[in-house]
Amino acid sequence: MLIAIIDDGIDTAVCDSVLPGHDLYVTENGTIRPRKPSERGLAGHGTTCAMIIKKYAPTAQFCSLMVFTGGDLSTSVEQLACALNWCLKKKIPIIHLSLGSRNLNDYTKLRHLVAQLRTQGQIIVAAHCPGYQYTIPACLTEVLGVSVDPELHGNQFIIKNMAGIKQVQIYASSSHSLYYPDHSCYNTGLANSYAAPTITAAVHEALKNETNTGFSIPDIYTKLAGAAINVVRLKPDYLYEAVLCNPLHMTLWQKYLAFQIAEECDDDYSLNEYLQYHPNATVVLFPPADISWIHNIESLHGLLYAGIPSDTSRISSILYWDEQEYKIMLEGIPRMSTHEEVPMVFVEASEKLEEVLFMLNEAMENDGYISRVISTQRFAYLYGFDFLPEGIALEDMIEQIILLYNPDIIFVFHHSLVMKSREVLYLCSGDHLALCDNMLLVPDDINLDIIKALQREIESFFNA
Repeated sequence: MLIAIIDDGIDTAVCDSVLPGHDLYVTENGTIRPRKPSERGLAGHGTTCAMIIKKYAPTAQFCSLMVFTGGDLSTSVEQLACALNWCLKKKIPIIHLSLGSRNLNDYTKLRHLVAQLRTQGQIIVAAHCPGYQYTIPACLTEVLGVSVDPELHGNQFIIKNMAGIKQVQIYASSSHSLYYPDHSCYNTGLANSYAAPTITAAVHEALKNETNTGFSIPDIYTKLAGAAINVVRLKPDYLYEAVLCNPLHMTLWQKYLAFQIAEECDDDYSLNEYLQYHPNATVVLFPPADISWIHNIESLHGLLYAGIPSDTSRISSILYWDEQEYKIMLEGIPRMSTHEEVPMVFVEASEKLEEVLFMLNEAMENDGYISRVISTQRFAYLYGFDFLPEGIALEDMIEQIILLYNPDIIFVFHHSLVMKSREVLYLCSGDHLALCDNMLLVPDDINLDIIKALQREIESFFNA
């Protein structure tokens, strides 16, 4: 099987057993061309990754896309996206990324590409960045994200049944003895980027003799672990284009959904008729619809139940998320105090300010802020917000959000407008736009000018 190494190139003088079929260079302006002999990676990182994979998957074939040019191993999201687009067009079966972004504003662009790659059955293996911070694409549900386990050696790895705070489930060895053509030995150190190749090799070996290339992510986890694995993340990020079955026509802010609606229906007959022609669709079910409504559930790409279903026994080899699974994950994450102060805006839980929240959050993100929303509103997760279910302490979730995303600002949409342990700004309904102490009043007539004015007031309040 062919493996694309997106890194700083492969130096065949150092690793003569790895001859990439394509040896490409991704320029800063987003074009791809053959790599020149003078364009060599200063760190030798891609070469090392290829040698690790070749050690444990000797029949693997490679292509190389050079996105790093300096010894600091830094690149842009545009270069990474360009490399992934090339892999998409060429239908490369396995894509190896010993790299990732911790900038949450890169999420939408990379998530879109991952969704397209997975639609074609392509497999992405990506290293988690050091520490706990959310890493894109490693933390996405449809990517095999990898962290290092210092207790493991060689090609050893373990797969945990819950993702935890890091939002990865695969932990692998980064301890490898590699031999160069002159017979000298290089022992790799402790690094996520050298643990990821261990998994890329394992994926290659598990699938190299398979004639079926359309494995679901749960199927791949099962093949690697030898047992069924619960693949759930805090975000149902595999929702990119979905069929909505909404029997009670529950109200949604459709223009703010974090995914596209492919089709909408309100009964089981219409749902299954659509799925007959689009069997690999992703479905969102709203109560009182039941999972039993779906006849051929195993053919789905993924399913989200917008509530707590009565029975999940038919769920096994597809991506799945519901509020109960999510809450179990939250309860399983130990509280970790960061002692960091982040600008925090409490938003009055009213229908008027709900749309203000959508618009403000969007405006902040468009200006480059890392903005997170903690919300008790129904179906908050469908908008990309961090849903706060009953029984989970707000302060615990705040600490988790700070640790995971390192945000510039947090909005809290909550029925309680009291926060004693932190300095906050309160957003409330009013007759006109005004800042009174730590209360920002929002007028009834909302437009983009008002939203920008609110944003300026928020920035001034926290920068004072």
